[in-house]
Amino acid sequence: MRLPRLGVAFRILAGLTVIAGLTAATGVVAVSLFARFHQGFEQIATAKVPGLVNASQLAQQSGTLAANAPALVAVQSQSVRESVMARLSDQIALLEDLVNRLRDRGTDLADVAELQRRKNELVANLMTLNTQVEGQLAAAAETGGLVGRLMQLAERIRSAEESLRGKTPAPRTPREWEEVQGTERRIALWTAEARHAIVLMLAASRADHEARVDRLRQDYRAAMDRAAEAVAALPPGPAFDMEPLYRELEALGLGEHNLFNSRLTEIGLARAIKGSIARNQNVSDRLVGAVSDHFLSIEQDIAARSGEFERVIRDGKNAILAMAVVSILGAIGIFLYIHRNVVRRLRGLQTAMTASAAGRSVAIPTHGQDEIADMARALHYFVATIRSREHALSDSERRLRAILEQSPVGVSIGRPDGSVAFANARAAELAGLPLDAFVGRRHAL
Repeated sequence: MRLPRLGVAFRILAGLTVIAGLTAATGVVAVSLFARFHQGFEQIATAKVPGLVNASQLAQQSGTLAANAPALVAVQSQSVRESVMARLSDQIALLEDLVNRLRDRGTDLADVAELQRRKNELVANLMTLNTQVEGQLAAAAETGGLVGRLMQLAERIRSAEESLRGKTPAPRTPREWEEVQGTERRIALWTAEARHAIVLMLAASRADHEARVDRLRQDYRAAMDRAAEAVAALPPGPAFDMEPLYRELEALGLGEHNLFNSRLTEIGLARAIKGSIARNQNVSDRLVGAVSDHFLSIEQDIAARSGEFERVIRDGKNAILAMAVVSILGAIGIFLYIHRNVVRRLRGLQTAMTASAAGRSVAIPTHGQDEIADMARALHYFVATIRSREHALSDSERRLRAILEQSPVGVSIGRPDGSVAFANARAAELAGLPLDAFVGRRHAL
């Protein structure tokens, strides 16, 4: 009985089939492994893990919320504060959603109530902190505006002083000289006290304690009293010019919206904000502690069931590793088989074809019953046929040359350029030239 032909395509297909079979076997082992602990894992995944994840996210979110609270204190404008508060509001919403998820997962109601209480306390503290920061920014803006007005007023006082000195007429008599000197002294006194009051207010704008602000306010009032006396002692003209400046300076330090009160508001709010930050951290720590306790109880429950799963996974891992090693060895064997029976034979056939084309005689392997053997036999046939025809053509050429050489008739063969390619001895004799000189040159016959 004749065996079926095992071609190259069949061998490659067989190798790929073996590799696919090994891969499928590995997959079957893995699937069977997963099926063994699917039921227990599904129980943990649907009951315990979501609660564990939610508790972990709740702890992380509460910590993030507490960590972002100082960013609210560090803002420098109302727009930035609103932006930070918007982010905190999103985080608060997420915190509320996580607490609701724990409640929906069937978590102990007492634990959920404790988490809800801690969360509400944290949110209330953040709202208070936001209100305090908003007030501090408003007070700082008001203080900055008052300082700006104060600097402008100082420049106007300086300009007014120079203007009054320029308007003073030149004295002609000793009495007029004394009057001019007295007026200039009072103007200088007023200017000095006004500048001193401005310096005191500027110092108050940078003071960091209420007692310091109160002391500077008292010094300011004393300076303003001396400035009022200096203005009252001025002649009507200079007094008329200085009175509005004095009133404006008085309003900046003693008016309804004065610099001292604004700075006191800033200091009070700064102290309140520090307290809110400390309370915020304390509340956040208590919330994180409550979440951590809940997280620990769930973690212990999961850890109690993990031992069996670890054993199942370990056995399955060993089985999969064994199948992987078998698959690798099978792939190496198939590669070596294909290399020996296909690749190496094709290279030998290529070498034989190259040698035959170069005119060298080489043995062509023709054993086998596949496509490569058919190609080798066809090549052997082509090489033998070509060589037979070359021998026949050489014999014919040799016989023709002998006939032409012995012919009594002059025969010559010319090229397209008129030169002689072949000529017999009779043709060279008729041309009157030796045969070697006649062949290769141009001659008109």
